Amino acid sequence: MSSDTLREHLNRAPFHPITLFLPSGKTVTVGNPELFMFTETGRTLIVTQGERVMLIDVATVEAVETPAE
Repeated sequence: MSSDTLREHLNRAPFHPITLFLPSGKTVTVGNPELFMFTETGRTLIVTQGERVMLIDVATVEAVETPAE
């Protein structure tokens, strides 16, 4: 997935939680816009969940799911 496409989902106003689907079969939910950021190059997404910090290579995100409107 491109960083521009992912940014569109994450920077939506109003913000809606999204779920990222990764190649390992793992899913990561971003529930708050204050809990993620991109690195300067946009290649890596940093997501925090509690005390856990995840670094996600944006190119490996296979799909994004948003709640039905």
